[in-house]
Amino acid sequence: MNLTVRRGNPLREKFEFEHGTPVWAKVSVAAFRYGIGRTKLFELITAGKIKSRFLAAKGNERGIRLINLQSLEDYINSFPE
Repeated sequence: MNLTVRRGNPLREKFEFEHGTPVWAKVSVAAFRYGIGRTKLFELITAGKIKSRFLAAKGNERGIRLINLQSLEDYINSFPE
């Protein structure tokens, strides 16, 4: 998978994938892409409404939270139009 990242404002990171769309994204990217606040995303994660994974080095408290974009889209699509 060829990935190009244009850095600048972290909320406006643009990803160009050679094949398909991303399955996982950082919280800031998912929030910007779907127009949902970071706080609301963390509420949905805590409530078990969307899938996420926390990646960190062993013994390290700091890491990165990734959101499964398909689970977020499924949650959004579960509401009537």
